[in-house]
Amino acid sequence: MENMENQVKRKLKERQEITSVFLRIPDPAAAELMVAEEVDLLVIDQEHYVFPEEMITQILRVTNNTKTSCLIRVSQVEQEKIGRLLDAGAGGILLADAKDAKQVKELVNAVKYAPLGKRGVSTESRSNGYGLKTKDLKAFPGIENQNTIIGVIIETQSAIEALDEILKIREVDFLSVGTMDLTYACNVPGETKHRSVIKLKREIYKKITEAGKSALDKVFEEADIEAARKNGINCFYLASDMELMKRGIESRLSALGC
Repeated sequence: MENMENQVKRKLKERQEITSVFLRIPDPAAAELMVAEEVDLLVIDQEHYVFPEEMITQILRVTNNTKTSCLIRVSQVEQEKIGRLLDAGAGGILLADAKDAKQVKELVNAVKYAPLGKRGVSTESRSNGYGLKTKDLKAFPGIENQNTIIGVIIETQSAIEALDEILKIREVDFLSVGTMDLTYACNVPGETKHRSVIKLKREIYKKITEAGKSALDKVFEEADIEAARKNGINCFYLASDMELMKRGIESRLSALGC
């Protein structure tokens, strides 16, 4: 059993374009469909939706050893939990509601093995093929560190203020902006198209891309894709599995005049 390179990690490093779908339906069938459609990056949204760890493992069985990488979205840095999810085969962690650079460094400690972090070592975990992928125990931590992905969502006032420091953390592979939460930070709740929100988003993404980091944003419409490309964004969040299903149903109902 051979340890595969995380192709999405390489694309992020080279700032190539990638596609992403967030998983909100706790069923591996959705992930199977996304893998079949060659979506690059899946994110299990464990911040807002209920995904038991047994279900997460089933989804990871679908994505592991494919070109699709699967991250887990969390809102807190719990080192034991993050280590367990990575040992189960998760490709990395996406931190929502990031507070500051200190918290992001704590995330690095939870995701990366020494010397980059403080993740507990388990060479016989599922992520290492139960010990059959990387048998060289000296090489194991370095290989895992090269493959694991760290993403950060900027959506709180404290994270905006700490953005420059967060961008200095080398282990962060990509960043995104939580638009809805940003509307609250701008005191215009729910007004995602408010000029103050749009202006702040552009400023944040400009800093991200100028720092050489990959940037992820929602691109629900064709016009959104072109606007994102103009702003240097290379990671396209297409929709959640739930949103894709709703749009498909609405399209068929509309065609029937319902």
